[in-house]
Amino acid sequence: SHKLAPYPIYYGVSFDEFIVRSQKSLSEVRELVAHYLDQRNYIISVGCGRYRRRPQEQEQQRKQQPQKQRYSVIVALSSKATPIDQAKAYFHALLLDQEMKKDTMDLKTVSTTSMENVIAKAENMALTNLESSWDTFSQSLQKSGWDLSKTELRSK
Repeated sequence: SHKLAPYPIYYGVSFDEFIVRSQKSLSEVRELVAHYLDQRNYIISVGCGRYRRRPQEQEQQRKQQPQKQRYSVIVALSSKATPIDQAKAYFHALLLDQEMKKDTMDLKTVSTTSMENVIAKAENMALTNLESSWDTFSQSLQKSGWDLSKTELRSK
């Protein structure tokens, strides 16, 4: 059996941190902002690296893992995000994490170019899964007594 690589979820990051972590081009970030913030009050992506590490920690990390990229799911929330938006964003992050795990069972065989394709595919599949399952999921939670309008998720 394969050991799955963990994809930490950085939830509620600043917009600046989102841009740094996502490593997307300006046009890609604009597209994400236009697509997500207009409809969902959050933006989500797979990113890599760490943010704001102390110089000595960065150097130590480079020595330990010189070639390895650490991927993560990153979510930035709009100031207009409601508790329901926040719950949906976290659910979306979990779906994206699952899709990344499916497609990266053996990271040693994934090149940088194919990793970009894996990320794009995972992001598209997670969005498709969100659109097809959010209503059912949220209704199930409500039937079980959860009030999503009062959900408070901690960021970072």
